[in-house]
Amino acid sequence: MLFVNATSHPMLWFVLFPLFDAYLTALLFGEAAVWVFEALIYASLLGRRGLLIGIAANAASMLLGLILNGFLG
Repeated sequence: MLFVNATSHPMLWFVLFPLFDAYLTALLFGEAAVWVFEALIYASLLGRRGLLIGIAANAASMLLGLILNGFLG
């Protein structure tokens, strides 16, 4: 799980985010792209269960990021 996140995190912040001017657009598009990327890796390793793991891991990560950045109180 750490390896998958370590490969997708730089892609999100250094490749996808600079393509957009609006933070929310970058966040939504970037998270969707990362979810697809990670889901493919998890699915190839764990089958259908990998898709659920990808959804849960990214939802938790995004929620924590929104809380820590003050978007959710």
